[in-house]
Formats: sequence, C-alpha cells, structure tokens
Amino acid sequence: AGDDGSVGSALASLAVFYSHVDEPELAATLYGASTHHDTISWVTDLPDTIDQLRAILGGEVFEELTAARAAMDSNDAVHYARHHIRLSRQQAPETTLSWSQRVDATGQRSNPE
Repeated sequence: AGDDGSVGSALASLAVFYSHVDEPELAATLYGASTHHDTISWVTDLPDTIDQLRAILGGEVFEELTAARAAMDSNDAVHYARHHIRLSRQQAPETTLSWSQRVDATGQRSNPE
C-alpha cells in the first residue's frame, strides 16, 4: 500500500517547491492534499510557505484550494502530484550547467571533485 507518512511529507515538500517557483495555486492544492498526514510537520519551510501562500492568494482562495484537495485520498494525491511534476519537466527549459554553476539544496555550489 505504501508509506503514507512519506507521501504526506513529499506532498508538503512539493508545495514548498512550487511556492518557490511562483506556482502558488498548485502549491496550495498540494499542501491541501498533505494536510491529513502527521509527517508534514517534518517539512521545515512549510509554516512560512503557508503564511506566504495565504498572503499571495488571500485567505479565502487559499482555504478553497486546500479544502478541495484535502478530501483526496493518498493514491489520487500522488497521481495529481506526478501529473504536475511531468508538466513542470516538460515546460522546463533545456539548460546545461557547468559544475561551477550547479548548486546543491543548501544553495552552495557543487564541486565534482
């Protein structure tokens, strides 16, 4: 059946990611899909992201978007998330970065050596 805890934190992490790439509606819906999982508290940037989404979208719109996806079961939520990941990958520009241009998750440049 899968690990529901991992699903919740993955959906919440995707919400944080999509808020950072200027997709607030998608971020709010993914957050809504994650809300019935206790493990979302592990996602460190989530509280700030929620505050930012409320400010950007307005409280009423934020609540509507999150409520619409909160009723979704984990399987449907994963399909929804995968669909949007595929769309994002298709829309991403093709770029080739040198090693000095790549950064890791902490914002530090990666070093291949």
